[in-house]
Amino acid sequence: AAPTTSSIYEFEFNPSTACLGVPSVVYGGQTYLTVGIGNQCWMKENLNTGIRIDGTLDQANDSIIEKYCYNDIPAFCDFLGGLYQWDEMMQYLTEEGTQGICPDGWHIPTDDEWKILEGTADSYYGVGDPVWNNNGGRGYDAGKNLKTTSGWNANGNGTDKYGFSL
Repeated sequence: AAPTTSSIYEFEFNPSTACLGVPSVVYGGQTYLTVGIGNQCWMKENLNTGIRIDGTLDQANDSIIEKYCYNDIPAFCDFLGGLYQWDEMMQYLTEEGTQGICPDGWHIPTDDEWKILEGTADSYYGVGDPVWNNNGGRGYDAGKNLKTTSGWNANGNGTDKYGFSL
């Protein structure tokens, strides 16, 4: 999630740097670390908020945030974060950049914010390159540079160049 307020920070890049002024966010009794990439502030962890429901059920448009856990195993939510259907994550709003299930002051990233993240992380296609307007796979190595160095199947590990630990 990206911040909704004007908390975009300029600073010298350091892969272990949290967002200046926002090293972590406490939400729903859990603490989430942040990471600054380029001039954007991102949560470095998936949200794990809401009530777990069985994966065979649909999440409902009500006042309760509902989540799934991978393979319906609650421990996976603690390790990987919750899983949400798009409408639930957006809290049934369609406006791009809405807060959705995010903490106050944060929002679901817009496509333009993702493009900036991708262009910052990619070693070949920079911010503003038309490649970021493509659908499907795009860019050269942004994903690899954002992924953790371990834990991915089939040798799909990344370099974690930005400390995002995706």
